[in-house]
Amino acid sequence: MEPLALAAQAAAPMADPVKRLAYIYFPNGIPRGAWYPEETAADGRLIRLNEWMSPLEPFKEDILIPSNLWTPQGNGHVNGPPTWLTGQSYRSRAVNAGGVSADQLAARHLGEETLLPSLELSLQGEGYFSNSLPRNAISWSAPDRPMAREIEPRAVFDRMFRPPSGGVTDRSVMDAVLVDARTLRGYTSKADQYRLDEYFESIRALERRIEFSEARSGQMRSDGALTDTMMTPTPGIPADHQS
Repeated sequence: MEPLALAAQAAAPMADPVKRLAYIYFPNGIPRGAWYPEETAADGRLIRLNEWMSPLEPFKEDILIPSNLWTPQGNGHVNGPPTWLTGQSYRSRAVNAGGVSADQLAARHLGEETLLPSLELSLQGEGYFSNSLPRNAISWSAPDRPMAREIEPRAVFDRMFRPPSGGVTDRSVMDAVLVDARTLRGYTSKADQYRLDEYFESIRALERRIEFSEARSGQMRSDGALTDTMMTPTPGIPADHQS
């Protein structure tokens, strides 16, 4: 906020932005060449990105793309996730990934700067190994301790934004902080008021999307007609494109 920033300028230098680190795991690979830029400079700088990478165009000056990275420890379906960030072999009988994963090592050093040391997020798994925590965990806090992943958007939202007090969990986050928000607006400039409004509206929008998703999921569970397209298709070549 501008008034607070002006008051603090003489007192202390501006703090560095909080460091962020994200590892995104693609279990079944990506199209060949997806991460190959169309043109690079002799020193490795990115000059022109390909179609797949085009959303990253505004940030290409800050991007490094390493190559020739490979580990034999990740061969096989079940060994991929538990060895990806540990670089060690996975012993399934002992449920041991060989070490602490890179993301958890980083969280130990950077976690004090954030509300939560780390977030382990995932999609709902399908198939034979979908219910196995070790085989679906890329984050390990110890060689034999996989980190449970969160697949429910509501649970993630609650952990990050809702205060841990009884009774408040059924209220909107914005409703819970509305009085403080109105008070804060009285001490801010017009520009900062617009920023606050944008931030609060983004939280409202996120809540609405989660609520819509939950309501839609409930409808699909109770109405078989809505789940027809989610049925497992009949094996073989369909007679037409709608089958």
